[in-house]
Amino acid sequence: IKLNGKIGFVDRSGKTVIPPQFEDGWDFSEGRALIKQNGKFGFIDLTGKEIIPPQYDEAWSFSGDLALVNEKGKFGYIDKLGQKKIPLKFPAADDFCEGLAAVAIDDRWGYIDVAGKIIIPPRFEEVADFKEGLAAVLFQESWGFVDKTGRQVIAPLFDDVADFSEGLAAVQASGKWGFI
Repeated sequence: IKLNGKIGFVDRSGKTVIPPQFEDGWDFSEGRALIKQNGKFGFIDLTGKEIIPPQYDEAWSFSGDLALVNEKGKFGYIDKLGQKKIPLKFPAADDFCEGLAAVAIDDRWGYIDVAGKIIIPPRFEEVADFKEGLAAVLFQESWGFVDKTGRQVIAPLFDDVADFSEGLAAVQASGKWGFI
């Protein structure tokens, strides 16, 4: 809820459970809600208790027990208690999806696992999240798809693509859209 410019939280019946007190707030995910206070981001639990004080320049909701955070232009991942599990060292990164997260190293994108180990070395110009075991990757100005080992499954032949959903992905080639 928003009252007098402050964000709070209500339960399913509409009863206020966390009074409006935050600059901004997002939905709960994995028992934590992302909040913004004094221009910084942190996390509260279901009772409104501050678990991770607002200290980050940017943060995203928890996904797979980890949250992506940005501090002074470096991205990394914290656990639900605020411990840095994957060092804040990447110039850009994305949330975990299907156990892997896209990270940028030296202007190229690759993927790491939840331990921070590089699973797919950074060699792509752009990447998307894994969906149904495949991720769209831009390689030499064309889109294709790789599996979770980095093996090319669908050659980079497309001008644009969408994520797989229910076994299909929309793709564009020569100005025309279709499905693969």
